[in-house]
Amino acid sequence: MTASLRVSLALWKIGSSLLHIMWSVYFDDFLCLSRSSESKHVDFCVSSLFSLLGWKVSQHKLLDFNTICKVLGVQLDLSQSGDGLCFVTNTAERVEELVAEIDEALKSNMLPRRDGEKLRGRLQFASSQFLEDVSEDF
Repeated sequence: MTASLRVSLALWKIGSSLLHIMWSVYFDDFLCLSRSSESKHVDFCVSSLFSLLGWKVSQHKLLDFNTICKVLGVQLDLSQSGDGLCFVTNTAERVEELVAEIDEALKSNMLPRRDGEKLRGRLQFASSQFLEDVSEDF
């Protein structure tokens, strides 16, 4: 595991330092950002880097550049980034998964500890997405 993390970090470092790509890495998931006018060029550079180094890419995970993308079970919305806003939300699939897990726990009247801890973490993340209007307090 440590070796694969080092390789991922090395790929990230090569891309960010030598190719000046704006991207992040989490284990073996890479998220790349670019202006729309540069997206085809950046996509070519990233694809070429992986290809030249023999790194196999999951074709089903490749996404076209867009202002909204899904990564690691969340949706990243940069459509208002020009105004300094970025929104991170659960994907529709993650919401359906959470509802199904809660329904199953209620139906069986049982929630194993491990499942409960996993569910708690996901629900904490989901609850952080509720915006509270505090403008009247000021």
